[in-house]
Amino acid sequence: MEIVPGEGAGPVRFGMTRAQVLEHLGPPVSATPYADQPGYASDRESLDFGNLSVLVTPDAGAIAVTVEAAGSNATLWGEAVFALTPRQAADWIGEHGHKTEIREEAVAGDIDITVPGLGLIVYCSEDALDSIEVFSPETAFG
Repeated sequence: MEIVPGEGAGPVRFGMTRAQVLEHLGPPVSATPYADQPGYASDRESLDFGNLSVLVTPDAGAIAVTVEAAGSNATLWGEAVFALTPRQAADWIGEHGHKTEIREEAVAGDIDITVPGLGLIVYCSEDALDSIEVFSPETAFG
């Protein structure tokens, strides 16, 4: 499954309606609505398909996709990213011209790699990638 910053992941493209996401992926394992919060899109709902989750809203459609490492063969710019260490992933992103910001939590051993402007966050723990979240350009941070 290819992760494409600015576009989506796998068959999901940003802006797809909830119905279109379901048409491509089938019924979700679970669907979780989120309460409205200032600074976030309203009426958000997370559709969980196992190793892929899609955040949708009625107005904007799909606004974020999270790909879990477990059971995933995800690629980013042609590289099997879940085979990389956090440092290798940050370097790979940098080689493609993007500045990364690395936040390490010493107590938990977690590392988050954010790529402002690209709308990409890589979540890591114990020196392995756990998941990658990609956001639509309209909702991307930074």
